[in-house]
Amino acid sequence: MLDKNKNIPPTVLKYKGIFDIGALYKFMSHWLINEGFEFYETKYKHKPPKIEINWEANKRITSYVKYIMEIHFYFYGVNDVEVIKDGAKRKMQDARVVITFSGKVETDYPDIYGDKNWEKNKFFVKAKKFFENYIIRQDLDVKHIDPFYYYILRFYEDVKSFLGMETVGGLS
Repeated sequence: MLDKNKNIPPTVLKYKGIFDIGALYKFMSHWLINEGFEFYETKYKHKPPKIEINWEANKRITSYVKYIMEIHFYFYGVNDVEVIKDGAKRKMQDARVVITFSGKVETDYPDIYGDKNWEKNKFFVKAKKFFENYIIRQDLDVKHIDPFYYYILRFYEDVKSFLGMETVGGLS
């Protein structure tokens, strides 16, 4: 399911239809904030009819473990349309979108001063490798990597639900 570097495999959502890009953006940003993530927009490229956005969301779980979620949006064929929804005219977009959700579990992330505690010398680097591969490997897999993978899948399912895609009977 994951590689040795604690990366979580990407999950891709593809959708074609009429939706509100601004509302999708707000929904996803509020979801991340409500779940305790700090997120940053690392890329925003808008060349009509294409829009490309990259987000990086971080959540500190313990003083040793941090979740990093990367979200890549690629909107193409974007055309503005007017739709009557709930008796009112609304401006929406007819577009295709590809959203890629990926993540990784980072251990020994830098503290507020930018220092990593386990990378001060060669001995600590080898001790960290031994510690993670033999002492806490199962703990990382069971308590952090697997739950974070399903956390990303739940976010994916919520976005599908927001877009009106079928998700009944998915993850609970």
